[in-house]
This record gives sequence, structure tokens and C-alpha cells, in this order.
Amino acid sequence: MLKKVAEDIKEFGDKFQDDMAWNQHKRILGGSSNSEDLANPHRILHSVKRAIGEAERFMDSSSPITQKELDDFITSNSPLVQNLFPLDFVKKEAKQRMQDITRRFTRLLKLEDFNAKLHDEVRLQLVTAEQTRQATEV
Repeated sequence: MLKKVAEDIKEFGDKFQDDMAWNQHKRILGGSSNSEDLANPHRILHSVKRAIGEAERFMDSSSPITQKELDDFITSNSPLVQNLFPLDFVKKEAKQRMQDITRRFTRLLKLEDFNAKLHDEVRLQLVTAEQTRQATEV
């Protein structure tokens, strides 16, 4: 699952010819992001959904995105979107990049291994494992 997120970020880097996005791809695959948001399938799914929701709010707004709004978006979604927006802030490009990454992440959610069924199965496995662990400790 994490590999698919990283591959989408790499494709994003290819589209925008962005070295920082390629580096983010490598960081995610190499595990050097060290984020709890990317620790397991449930958290990855939650992180992707959160990033999509926040990006859609900006894209639905008729007013241009501000530097502070972009900074807040990056901060709250840093494991996924860190390094995907250039330091030299350009409002039009920021919105284009947000639209692109939202489209990519939305497509991920539609993939079979990102659907709600998998989410529920993983959650059930975690609960079952925790219950088994607790039962063996008694």
C-alpha cells in the first residue's frame, strides 16, 4: 500500500519535473519518513483520506490559496505531501499541484487494496491480535 502511495508521488514528480517530489518518493519507500501516519494500512488510508479532504476544501474555494493555508496543509499532511510544493509559492501552481495529488490519491482509494473492505479486514486483524495477546498474558 505504501509503495503505491510512493509511486503516485514519483509520477507526480515526473509530471512536474520536481526533484523534491522524487526525493519524497525515495524517503517514503526507504522508511526514512518515520511517521506514525504511514505505520500501517489503516493509518495510511486515514492519511490519504485526510489529505484529499483538506485539498478539496481549497480547490472548492473560489478564493486563491494563501501561503499560510498551503503551509498548514503541508504541515498537517507532511508524511504524504512534504516536498510536493515548491518553496517559491505560486498560487496557480499550488492549486494545480493540489488538484493533481488529489486526483492521484482519490484513484488510490478506488484500488482494490485501498477499499473499505481491506480497511475493515486490517482493523479486525489488529483487534484480534490485541485480544490474543491480552488473553495469553493472563
